[in-house]
Amino acid sequence: MAVNVAKKWKYNDDINNCGFTLILADGIEKPQCVLCFKMLGIDSVRSAKLKHHLMTIHPQNAENVPSFFKRREQFQKKETGFECCFPTSEVKCSEASCEASLEIARKKKVHTIGETLIKPFAAKMVKRVLGESSAHKIQQISLSNDTVKRRISEMSANIMEQMIKEIKLYPTSTFTEQLDELTDVSSRARLLVFIMYVFMHDIKDEQLFCTQLETTIKALDVVEMLTSLFKANGITWKNFCGVCTPAMLGSKSGLQKHVKEAAPVLKWFTV
Repeated sequence: MAVNVAKKWKYNDDINNCGFTLILADGIEKPQCVLCFKMLGIDSVRSAKLKHHLMTIHPQNAENVPSFFKRREQFQKKETGFECCFPTSEVKCSEASCEASLEIARKKKVHTIGETLIKPFAAKMVKRVLGESSAHKIQQISLSNDTVKRRISEMSANIMEQMIKEIKLYPTSTFTEQLDELTDVSSRARLLVFIMYVFMHDIKDEQLFCTQLETTIKALDVVEMLTSLFKANGITWKNFCGVCTPAMLGSKSGLQKHVKEAAPVLKWFTV
């Protein structure tokens, strides 16, 4: 998500050669990509991290000469950055909607709480403290049930996409997986998958996805769903070096049998 910042541009040879410029955000200079406008943290002002963003997100521009990025920065400055593409109010409302949706997901609340509780009371508090005009701006933030659901799905898909990219950047593109089947409050079966992989000399342990099992919870159905999801993201069973699961371990007809048929060399662990 973008960050509301005061636009103060600064040219720096090292970061500009990587396609970045420095802007002032909350009194701190942070790098922002001149191609996609994504802002990175202050700890990312290092050539290695900036080049990593350029190579993975904009590989088609990786070979451009520094003058290309400087022209992009000058154009960005002239057109006042994001405001050249989107109205400021629209960007801020989208940011607020995403932040509220993220908190709803974190607190495990129903999606309708955004429109029925958060938004009305936020408008009342802002009206009381800042006045009618500010309260009207709050009303422009979309927090409907469908919007919150879409925001959460988009953020989840984006996180999964980032993890897949990180896995593929590792020379062997291998990882381990932990999975289990569970039933939610609506009695629907869901498949929960965690993965562990190496990225930039660190071991990362992340939740890859949690998806509903549309048919049955048989081992073959689980394998078919995993195969379909991994295929859509350019991953095969050969990328697995280990699987951990507390259930579905039948050596003849269970999940273990089906997975080992697809990846005979992987290690199997139980908890």
